[in-house]
Formats: sequence, structure tokens, C-alpha cells
Amino acid sequence: MRIDYLATLKTVVKEGSLLKAARTLDVSVSTISSQISSVEKFFDIAGQKGQGGGAVSGGQDRL
Repeated sequence: MRIDYLATLKTVVKEGSLLKAARTLDVSVSTISSQISSVEKFFDIAGQKGQGGGAVSGGQDRL
């Protein structure tokens, strides 16, 4: 896992949305989404999104 993906996740949490994080980091929303998916897969939390356990959508207590 790339450490810069964790920095991306931190930016998403700080900014409150993928779009704002993408603007801050000067990358596409697709890039942000892909990096977040990689982080979720690494920590085996990707399948929990629908249950409010995703890294961005309410799952901060899992970080």
C-alpha cells in the first residue's frame, strides 16, 4: 500500500468530500476514489460501505 494514499484519505476526511479533496490535491475525483478503494481493500473494509463502515462515510472510528 502506498503511504500517499493515506495522505489522500486524510485530505478527504479533512475536506469533507471527494470533490473538495480532489480540488485541494489537484487530481480527479476518479483518482481520489481509486486511492480510497485501495486503502479500503488493504484494510479489508471495502465490503462494509453499505453498512456505514467505509473509510470516508462514517467509518472514522475504524481508522
